[in-house]
Amino acid sequence: MKITMKKAKYLVGTLTILALVIPLTLLSTVEQTLSATAIEIVTGTVYQPDGTTPMQNVWVHLHSMDWSVDFGSNTDQNGQYALIGDLNNGEYMMEAHAPWENTDIISPDPITVNYAGSTLNKNFTMVAAVKTIKAYVKYDNGNPCTTAQVNAHKRDGGGGAGSEVDANGLAQFSVSGG
Repeated sequence: MKITMKKAKYLVGTLTILALVIPLTLLSTVEQTLSATAIEIVTGTVYQPDGTTPMQNVWVHLHSMDWSVDFGSNTDQNGQYALIGDLNNGEYMMEAHAPWENTDIISPDPITVNYAGSTLNKNFTMVAAVKTIKAYVKYDNGNPCTTAQVNAHKRDGGGGAGSEVDANGLAQFSVSGG
């Protein structure tokens, strides 16, 4: 098994990239080992902004404050998820990220959870987008750029939104208040 970690300094902080390469012949062994020692840490349901309709394909993840632990799962057709792993007791952050194709729905703020060895139940309700960002991307000569992606991320983490530009160089997407 080969694990590669690189850190790169940027103007706004440090980006850590972790790549895990597992040969296909070892994949079933790794999955069997994980399932034998892993337990359900957090389960729950993610709802659309109406608070009652379950939402499919939301990425829910849990991470330690220093990001040394980070794992997650997508919600199923009933909006349900289960985070399974081996976790030490302590304080963690949880986030639910709306699928990129849902431009009218935004991720809720991250929550803090305290894990003490028992399965937690945490539900999330997504947030309706209330503002629209429009951005034109152009070259120095004024011609539209047609191969760009424009993204906006919440200041303290917890998600973001974005869009590819169209033939006129316009990227347009919805965000929550703020």
